Amino acid sequence: MRIGFAWAALGDRTVPLLRTWREEHPETPVRVHRSEDPEAALRRGEIDAALLRTVPVAGAGLEVQPLYEEGRLAAVPEDDPLARLSAVRLADLADRPVVLCATAATTTGLWPDGRRPRTFEVANVDEWLTVIATGEAVGVTAEATEHSHPHPGVRYLPLVDAPPVAVRMAWPRIPTHPATLTFLRHVRDLTGAEDLRP
Repeated sequence: MRIGFAWAALGDRTVPLLRTWREEHPETPVRVHRSEDPEAALRRGEIDAALLRTVPVAGAGLEVQPLYEEGRLAAVPEDDPLARLSAVRLADLADRPVVLCATAATTTGLWPDGRRPRTFEVANVDEWLTVIATGEAVGVTAEATEHSHPHPGVRYLPLVDAPPVAVRMAWPRIPTHPATLTFLRHVRDLTGAEDLRP
């Protein structure tokens, strides 16, 4: 089974999830695929399911199941005055450039009209981290990023007044792999999600 993701998969849950799946379902290997656009890869049939932090396009023929929510973090240069704080607010970032990653933009719309910072986009997570580490901008991301993408020049801080990010699993309405719903149950069991699909 091919599982796609764009940025941080399930953060610190990823390895336990895949290990327990392998132990419990040795007959059905899972391969993870990092994709710039896992939703498009799913529609093209390149993967069987995707872990997403964005809402899929309506009418794309996909089933979508929420898994859990995770908090947002600010990513700041390690030598920035904000890095000395234990947490930050959106207003602390509003006067700074904010870098967005084209592969996982969940940041737009967080600030009210009139207080939105200047933003610019980069192509991938490596560029995103480099722009922040060099002090060109700050970033906003989901909690899983801190685990999956530590960087010596970047400090992650809780962003206390930003809404959480929903993590979802999506797959074709007619599953392309027979174990898709079994995998969904496994993910939901591991993440503690409720309201499991029948």
